[in-house]
Amino acid sequence: LGSCRNQKFIPHDYDVDVLVFGVNQFLEVVHKMANDGFGYNRDAMLINQCVKFNPFKWDDSRTDCLKPTLDVFLFRCEGGKIESLSAVARERWPRWWDLEENMFPIGEHKFEGMTLKGARKPEDFLERMYGDWKTPDRTWGPKDNMEVNR
Repeated sequence: LGSCRNQKFIPHDYDVDVLVFGVNQFLEVVHKMANDGFGYNRDAMLINQCVKFNPFKWDDSRTDCLKPTLDVFLFRCEGGKIESLSAVARERWPRWWDLEENMFPIGEHKFEGMTLKGARKPEDFLERMYGDWKTPDRTWGPKDNMEVNR
C-alpha cells in the first residue's frame, strides 16, 4: 500500500511486507536476519509463518508498529493463486491472496527514493484488502500514533 499510494511508509504502519516462496528460502532469510543482529518476534513464526524483524530489541509493545520493521511471510503458489502457506493465517486474513498473473512477472515500485520489486499489478489486491485504497484512512491504526490522529 505504501509503495503504490504514498511511495513511502504509511504514517501509521512502518513495516515492509516481504513474501517468500518455499520453506528453505524462508528459513534462509530468518537465519540471515537473526545472524545479522536483527531482533525478531518468534511467536508468529509457527502460527502464521511470519517473522517480524527490526533493528532493535523486540518488546512486544503496541508502539513496535511505529518503528521500521520487515515482515517476512511464507507463501505458496497453488492453482494460479498466491496465498499464505499457513492455514491459520489464511483464516485470519481471508482477503490476503492474489492471482499469480497479478504478481508475476514481478514489477517495480518506487519507495522512499528506491526502486523495489513487487507485484506486477497490485490494484486488485489493494482493492480487495482496503476498498478505496487510494484515499488514506486517518482513523485506522494505533490510537497513540499522533500522525494518525491529526
